[in-house]
Formats: sequence, structure tokens, C-alpha cells
Amino acid sequence: MANVLSIQSQVVWGHVGNSAAAFALQRLGHEVWQIPTVLLSHHPGHGNPAGQAFDAGLIDRMVDSIAAQGVLAASAGIISGYAATVANAEAIGRAAALARAANPSTIWLCDPVFGDFDTGIYVEAGLPDFYWNHLMAGADIATPNQFELGRMTGIHIDSLTTALRAIESIRAKGPAAVVATSVLLPELGEERIGTLAINRDGAWLVTTPRLDAPQKGTGDVFAALLLGHLLNGREMGDALAAAVGSVYRLLGASVAANSPEMLLVEAQAALAEPASVTLRRLG
Repeated sequence: MANVLSIQSQVVWGHVGNSAAAFALQRLGHEVWQIPTVLLSHHPGHGNPAGQAFDAGLIDRMVDSIAAQGVLAASAGIISGYAATVANAEAIGRAAALARAANPSTIWLCDPVFGDFDTGIYVEAGLPDFYWNHLMAGADIATPNQFELGRMTGIHIDSLTTALRAIESIRAKGPAAVVATSVLLPELGEERIGTLAINRDGAWLVTTPRLDAPQKGTGDVFAALLLGHLLNGREMGDALAAAVGSVYRLLGASVAANSPEMLLVEAQAALAEPASVTLRRLG
């Protein structure tokens, strides 16, 4: 078991942000300390939600308060996701610095959540550049989707070669490992979707069949499972395949049930028993 500080969005109904990641980490045996960056009634994809973004000062005070309890020394991981504002992203950076000061071996997975091809950028205008210029330098692991990968690096990703170049561009900023999600490339064909990872030990590509899945929060579950498996001692290739396989099985169950949200609790067996996926070692 490991202790993980999770700073990202939270919803009352549905499974995105903390409302997805916390359960996934707990299902793998980890304790999760949750701090919301925003608290909403539901994901905006279902219509205009009630709720609001948290003030960065409140995030700071929450982190300072648990730090005063001495618990950050026992943290093994930090996962950060949707921040909404530059101020909240700055607070995430300060939280990571505090956790690392208390325990230098703490692993920080930073998911730079700010947009996608079908939505464009859906956060404060300066946030993508803040991720690139500041938070990427401090993270141990970054998990952008293909849109975010291209936006941060300025590289047009239209092949496996350009995707790998963009990943290495982020790694040059600081993260030891970068994992690109929701990768659609000509080499994969129109019916498959990929996840690419590179760390100091090599590069891996995992592919699965594409699903017509409207459910939100899959990236949040994936990032949580990836970190959870790594904290459980798995190597990157194995952790990557397990995380992708679980999300694929979870989505399959949700699509089959025609559910508007991921069936995270009902289909939770997928979190511990992933589907088989195609894993290819690239180097």
C-alpha cells in the first residue's frame, strides 16, 4: 500500500477527476488523499453544471494543513489533473514541492488536462503554456493526450515518428517518463487506438480496438491505474499494458450497458483484471 495525494477536479455525480482516480487507486490497494481543484455537480459534457473552481489559496491551505500533521513524509505519490486555472496549477506545483521536501522519493504524475481534438482548449488561456514552461519540468511522469502533446510541443503529430519526437521533447523538459494517450496514427489503422510510453528503459506502444465511447474520465482512470501499478512495483511496460487493458475492459462494459458514465463501481473487476492488449516494445 502507498499513500497518494490527488489534486484534480471532483464531481458529485459521475466519474471524472478525483471521482474516478481515487477509486481506481484504492482498488489497487492505495490510500488516497483528495483535494479538489473544482467541485461540480457533474461533468459539463452532460450540460451546464452547478459548482465552482476552488481558490488556489484554499488548495494551499489544505496542503499546508495536512503537512502540519506530518503525513506528507509518508506520501509515495502525487497525481495532478484538471486544474482549470493557472493559479490552481501554481498551487499544484507548490503542493508537489512540499511533498517532495517531506519525502524526496515521492513520484509525481502530472496529467496536463487542458483540451482535446473535439473540444479544443477548455481551460484558462494561459494554462497550456504554464504546463509546458513550469509543471513539466518538475513532474516525474507526464500523461498528455495526443492533442495536448502536440499543443505543448508545437509538433504536428501525424506519424509514429513525430509522436515519439514530441514525447522526447517533453522528456527533455524534465519528466523521466512520458505517456501519450488517445493516439490516432496512420500506422495504427482506423480501427485501433494507441498509448505510447517512453522512459529511460525504453519505449512501448499499446493498442486496442477503438470503441464508440462517449463516457468521460477515461484519462483520469488510466493515469491513476498507471501510477498505482508503478507504486506496486511493476515496470513501465507491464504497468502500461495493465492500465490500458483495464480502461478498455471498463469502457467495453459501460458501452455495452449504454451508460452515460463509466460503470466504475459496477465493473470494478476490470481495474484488477485487465483485458489482454497488444503491447509492442519499440526500443
